[in-house]
Amino acid sequence: MAAYRLVDDLHSSLICSTTSTDEANKEATIPQMEAPDEGNEKTMAALAEISQTMNTLKDAFALLNGCTDSLLAVPSRAEKTQEATEDLSRRIKEQADWTRSMLEEIKASLEDDIQREVATGVSRHCEESDDWIKEEVGRQVKEQVDEQIKEHLPVSLEQQAAETKQQLEDVRISIRNSVARIANSFIHTHNLFDPLEPILTPRGEKSPYWPSNAHSLFSYDLESAKELNKDYELTESDSLQVNFRQFLKHIGGTISSVKVVIN
Repeated sequence: MAAYRLVDDLHSSLICSTTSTDEANKEATIPQMEAPDEGNEKTMAALAEISQTMNTLKDAFALLNGCTDSLLAVPSRAEKTQEATEDLSRRIKEQADWTRSMLEEIKASLEDDIQREVATGVSRHCEESDDWIKEEVGRQVKEQVDEQIKEHLPVSLEQQAAETKQQLEDVRISIRNSVARIANSFIHTHNLFDPLEPILTPRGEKSPYWPSNAHSLFSYDLESAKELNKDYELTESDSLQVNFRQFLKHIGGTISSVKVVIN
């Protein structure tokens, strides 16, 4: 910019000088009415050429000044890097906020579903066991949610969703089986025909060998009893009574003497 102003000032001075020289020459030549001096014409030509050169330099500096302004308007690599870093930080924060919100929703849904299922089962089978079931549910919910929050935050969201779904299914099976065991605990030798509340296998299914009641169970042969225990991942025995005892214990039954019942 300084060089541009210097050329502009020099050009202005040169124009003034040329004008002054023309006026001085006119004043000097008019009284004598002499022919123009050849040396003066050369001086004027030289001044005109210099003026043209100055105009060219002025245009060149103007173009250079425009290029400089354009370069200054282009963001530097450091500015681009800073913008990219800020954008990445913003996206990471949004991702963390979304993950935290999802976990809170899962936790609330988990607590609501478990409390609803427990309330239904308890009111149908045994109101006096309500305190124990709620305590058990609260403990299991706390363990599952704490483990989920602690272990799954660094994992991908897709994997988090899959693992959370499986954990919810495991808790659902555990709670349903707890309620069923409470109901089955009321089966004794005097009410063998009362229906047994189904216990789910680790796969979340009822065994196809599930007996409708205790009396039906005691009519099983050895192979059927083994298949029943196998479905619930219990130890299979060559003793029919041992298989019955293991199964009854697993489903919450309290019949003390299987041999007496069979006889």
